[in-house]
Amino acid sequence: MLREELYNITSDSLFKTGKISVRAYHVCENGQLMTLGDIIDYYKDEGNFYGIRNSGKKTCLELETLCK
Repeated sequence: MLREELYNITSDSLFKTGKISVRAYHVCENGQLMTLGDIIDYYKDEGNFYGIRNSGKKTCLELETLCK
């Protein structure tokens, strides 16, 4: 149950609470990663976030850390 609740946290909420930077938030928007579950699933499938527009080394590291 808790895991499902965590997966449903929106990227907007993550940004507003300071869990991700504005840059990471925009990368999530560009990649249509609307929830933490979307972010984690993308990372599991792709292994990194470089495939999303405007995603650089710093942002990838930030989002990878969030996934772990």
